[in-house]
Amino acid sequence: MAEPTQHCTQSAPTQPDSALNDPDRWNQKYMAASARAIAQPSSGESPPTASHDQPDILRIIPVSSEARRAFDSVARSKEAGTLHDNHAKYLQITGTAPLNAHTDASNESGVTTDEDNRTLSPSRPVYQGYYSVRLSLLRVAPAPSWIIGKGSGRKFGPTRNVDILLAAPGSGVAPNVRAIHAFLTLHAESGVWMLKPSITMTVEDESVDEAVALYRRKTHFNIGSMHYLVEFMERTPQMEREYKEERDRI
Repeated sequence: MAEPTQHCTQSAPTQPDSALNDPDRWNQKYMAASARAIAQPSSGESPPTASHDQPDILRIIPVSSEARRAFDSVARSKEAGTLHDNHAKYLQITGTAPLNAHTDASNESGVTTDEDNRTLSPSRPVYQGYYSVRLSLLRVAPAPSWIIGKGSGRKFGPTRNVDILLAAPGSGVAPNVRAIHAFLTLHAESGVWMLKPSITMTVEDESVDEAVALYRRKTHFNIGSMHYLVEFMERTPQMEREYKEERDRI
């Protein structure tokens, strides 16, 4: 008999983490970590990558038209071979579709909104997909944390001090997104997944400027006018044990 599936269950943090509540401290910490990593000479070894049979832990899915347009800019950069390998590993392209044919993940009726139809060109298809997060993927920062944003300048090297690149450099989309807009991180004590903004942002229709624990299987958040969904993947009990073992090693 097949084992039942389950998604990641998380317990509340046992104590507050002061670093989580100080955006400047976060930015300084990871900017410095990135600079050190770029300065180190390459050993000639390939960076760690996820095996093809390793499941995603969670996915960040672009929902709104603005988020999908930004994702499309990164996907086109990947198809053109100009996207850095570190960014490309997170990007999963599933196909193309007209912007106004998209079904909003927050709209259970499956009806495209009038706002989408008014603001978007229906004739130009865009790439669809999501950002895949796995523990074994190479990160800019050494800590178990993933940086979300549109990336810093070239002085930080080709990774631009970001892991989950929301818009392609020079694309002109997502003008309100910061170079480092948020962090996806694991709480040091409890192992709980958390979303930490570097500037006030909206999570589940509430403005937040401190770390938010991702207890639900699905959590909606906004970066400017761009709407995203964080979704944990279902796992069997065996997969859950393997995930926790790997999580505890980092």
